Amino acid sequence: LSKKYRINGFSLDDESDCAPRSTLNRFQPWMTYVNALAQGLHQESLQLSAAVQAMFGIQDVPYHPYCHPDVSRAECSQACRDAPSSYSLEPKVTDLLSQSNVDRWLEMDTYYFTTGRFLNTLDWYTRHVPREKLGVAMMNRNDLTEDGLLARFHAIDKSRSDWINMFMLPVDDIFMPYLQRWKSLCAGCGVQSVLGCYDMTVSCSPDMVQALELST
Repeated sequence: LSKKYRINGFSLDDESDCAPRSTLNRFQPWMTYVNALAQGLHQESLQLSAAVQAMFGIQDVPYHPYCHPDVSRAECSQACRDAPSSYSLEPKVTDLLSQSNVDRWLEMDTYYFTTGRFLNTLDWYTRHVPREKLGVAMMNRNDLTEDGLLARFHAIDKSRSDWINMFMLPVDDIFMPYLQRWKSLCAGCGVQSVLGCYDMTVSCSPDMVQALELST
């Protein structure tokens, strides 16, 4: 399949229990499967990414989802039902994430919600997932202000994350100037780019285009 369509890997998106399997005793066998899948793909020079969410909510507790007809899947899940700050850190989860065979964890907790929640969840993932394995996922949405976008991209920049995953294509025009500046490291944005990078009134010179071409 990969040779036929000239693709270099596969991506897994399992949201059947919001976070993968919701509790630690269900998450561990899921990770065994994902690691085996990644290892098999690596033997064929292929990569595996996995889109996940609410990993901070996976706890070492009995599986007992709060399901009833008038709640959503996220509200039903033990890992997604409560605010992120209400969960205690489960080191076994973060160890499994950091030591996995998965090439990229595409965390989806930065899709929604407020700027504050974006910053908090980004900090959690950059603290507990190696940078070379982390992909910061953002969703096309037209409700973000310029300040909201600036805060998000500034935080991604300072986290030193080197992968942004946009859901879904085509990317909305409001994201393009920020993505271009992030991707090019703000090359040509002012005499000193550090003073022009996040000032959207400052135009970026053709150096940005050259930097983008070199990075692709």
